[in-house]
Amino acid sequence: MTVEENAEIYQCKKCGNEVIVTNVGGGTLSCCGEEMTKINGLDVDPFEDETDEEDEESEE
Repeated sequence: MTVEENAEIYQCKKCGNEVIVTNVGGGTLSCCGEEMTKINGLDVDPFEDETDEEDEESEE
């Protein structure tokens, strides 16, 4: 399965390792000699900059 967007979660079915995508570069993820399986995506991108919103709230 090709990595498509940030915050996707992939898991190795052999050993259970999990990966959260932080930078989409294309290609596929593999572990233990097998392609990893996409298991879920996060509801929000944990790497998106939210400091502007926090600064606005603290100024009020």
